[in-house]
Amino acid sequence: MKNRTLPRRLPSWGEYRNSIGWMLTLVVVALAVAPMTIVTSLVIDQADSQARHHAAAHLESVAEIKRSETQAWLNHQATILSVILADPAESQAAYRVLTRQASEAESAAFRTVLEGQLDAQTAFGELFLYGTDGRIVLSTTDRQIGKIVAGQPYFAPSLSALHIQPPYYEVFTGDLNVVISRPVHRPSGSLVGVLAGRLKLDELSRMMLQRTGLGATGETYLVSAQSNYLVTNSRFEGYPASRAYHSQGIDRALDGNDGTGIYEDYRGVEVVGAYRWLPELQSALLAEMNVSEALAESYHMRAITGRLVFLASAGAIIIGLLVTLRIARPIMALRTAAVAIAAGDYARRARVRRHDEVGQLAMAFNTMTQRLVQTIGELNGHVRRVNQMNLNLESKTLQLHEANQALEQQIRERQAADESLTAERNLLRTLIDNLPHQIYARDTRGRFTVSNRAHSQALGLESPLAMTGKWEPDLRPDGRTGRCVVRDMDVLRTGQALLSQEERAQGKAGGDVWLSISVIPIRDSRDQVTGLVGIKIDITERKRVEEMLRTAFEHEKAMNELKTRFSSMVSHEFRNPLATILSSSESLRYYGDRMGEQRKAEHFEKIDEQVRNLVGMLDEILAISKAQSLGMELHPALLDLDAHCRQIIGEMGQVAQGKCTIEYACQGDCRQVVADEKLMMQIIRNLLTNAIKYSPSGEAVRLTLACHAGNVILTVSDRGIGIPEADQQHLFQAFFRGSNVVSMPGTGLGLVIVKECVDAHAGSISFESTPGVGTTFTVTLPILPLPNLLPESTPTLA
Repeated sequence: MKNRTLPRRLPSWGEYRNSIGWMLTLVVVALAVAPMTIVTSLVIDQADSQARHHAAAHLESVAEIKRSETQAWLNHQATILSVILADPAESQAAYRVLTRQASEAESAAFRTVLEGQLDAQTAFGELFLYGTDGRIVLSTTDRQIGKIVAGQPYFAPSLSALHIQPPYYEVFTGDLNVVISRPVHRPSGSLVGVLAGRLKLDELSRMMLQRTGLGATGETYLVSAQSNYLVTNSRFEGYPASRAYHSQGIDRALDGNDGTGIYEDYRGVEVVGAYRWLPELQSALLAEMNVSEALAESYHMRAITGRLVFLASAGAIIIGLLVTLRIARPIMALRTAAVAIAAGDYARRARVRRHDEVGQLAMAFNTMTQRLVQTIGELNGHVRRVNQMNLNLESKTLQLHEANQALEQQIRERQAADESLTAERNLLRTLIDNLPHQIYARDTRGRFTVSNRAHSQALGLESPLAMTGKWEPDLRPDGRTGRCVVRDMDVLRTGQALLSQEERAQGKAGGDVWLSISVIPIRDSRDQVTGLVGIKIDITERKRVEEMLRTAFEHEKAMNELKTRFSSMVSHEFRNPLATILSSSESLRYYGDRMGEQRKAEHFEKIDEQVRNLVGMLDEILAISKAQSLGMELHPALLDLDAHCRQIIGEMGQVAQGKCTIEYACQGDCRQVVADEKLMMQIIRNLLTNAIKYSPSGEAVRLTLACHAGNVILTVSDRGIGIPEADQQHLFQAFFRGSNVVSMPGTGLGLVIVKECVDAHAGSISFESTPGVGTTFTVTLPILPLPNLLPESTPTLA
């Protein structure tokens, strides 16, 4: 056999990619590029860190300057009120005006003083005096005189000391106000009233809009803790003040924190910002600049460094390829020869003309190949001897196969006999197991001798055979004896059969079942008891029908009580409106020709009012009847719930006719809530109507709306007569009215309708009430996702 050697050639890409050369190239490139990449990354990170620190420090300085300017501006305005009252003559004039002792001339003179103060500065928009009862007695704005400010947030603190009221929005006007107040005392030192000034926030907005040192994209602004509204105007269009704004800086500052950071501002733009908490205004001050402008130099340096790293990496790859090609070529020649020899070409040899370690490896490889050829010849001789041994083994296997066939014939005959016996046993077992009732048999010691499938499954066993020779303590995990064993042992002892005894037991699924149990003793030819047979029949369905009949009877009884309450309500609530209508119609019929037009109009108005009352009561009765029979229909839509509440408050203000004031507060963004508009209006109107109806004159009713954590929470509180504890459990029953409201008109359906509306939204309603103190109702509704409620053809809101 002649030796053949491989020609020298360059390796192909496929050979090179799967060779050690590829790994060497990667190592060389990694050693060249990795240090450069690491150093460059560290330099870039350090430059970015310094740029961010510089930008944050600059914005912190701007924020501190703006905070100082804001505090100085507030202190200056507070000083103006102190200067007015510092003059003894002006202080005496204010005292006389507040105590109603001043003449018209003195009041006009003091108003001239206040107007002069307004002309001398630009911060205050109004100066006014009000008494300890909250009524404004003098103001630079005529329409403010006589108004009551007792319900405003600044009223209570203003009676004790100089007070700066943080920004707040009035419920009815929607105006943002900042009020500074100072108490006015008698010469003896007792309080008689308050001098207050309403600030104009235009100057504060101008202070914030000055962007000295903030570049082209920077701004400073204030955000109120009340509803996250802007206190000062945004320098960007499209962001009104009366809307809730959030960002990481705004939220952290409103939590009372000072700091800096990179985050998305209220516009969704990434900025570098510094934020401060202003306790005097209960507001957040923010100074921000776009990240793209603050870190522009750092981004430019990063681009240049990236280009340099790319050029250096390309050079390292070229050098690595040249070096590894020189090293990998002889190694690849050795690999090619080894592959050929493994495929059966034993004449192949590796040709490497080098005298280094790789050349010595090629010589050793060729020597090993020669020895391999000799070893293969010896192995062929061993294979021939093994083949002869296999022929002998096949002869022995044939003899064993014949013996095995004879043994299988004997086994088949035995199986045929067993199958005949098993068929007879299965016939009896099939009859017992296919009966739906539990059937079992015991011997005189109480152990099971027979059990069908229904009985074994009732005891938690899959197979009846597992019960043979055992009794209940062997099958129960706790080893106790049940009532069944005691009953069966009594039958074995007395020999008296037990027929159709009803008993409650626990079913397989964990619920209760009813069984009709019969136990019959088994006797032999000498009339001796040798065992017993038990049968358990499931009568749960029969018991269920009996329970349904009993429930139907109770429901009929409850309906009779409901009819009684309805008849009582109709006879009482409908009689008065009908009597009024009859009286007015008779007066018009018999005395109309002698009445003036105004008197006739009064009678017609009474008739109209009573007809509306009757229609309203009928509407409530029809609504609750439809809800209880068909359920409330839910038509969800996107609502501005805050605006709806304000609308209803305006309507309720006309209904209350000065009896009660309605205080309103909104927490969170409730302008995009998915709910049924009609049902939500019924919930709010009914709760406010009840609160006003059962509150004494002069007391305030409070409505609070909150939207957070995926829920809408509506709270209505009053300081009325309350609900007796004995009546609270029946509060949501139709036509039920509390024992302390019998003298007040009503149908007893308002809260029932509210409950149905809340249930239609899959929400909950609860209340707390103390007689003589007041009542608070809380409604919690989940905020439903709009795409799950609209048809597929309806476009989803962005």
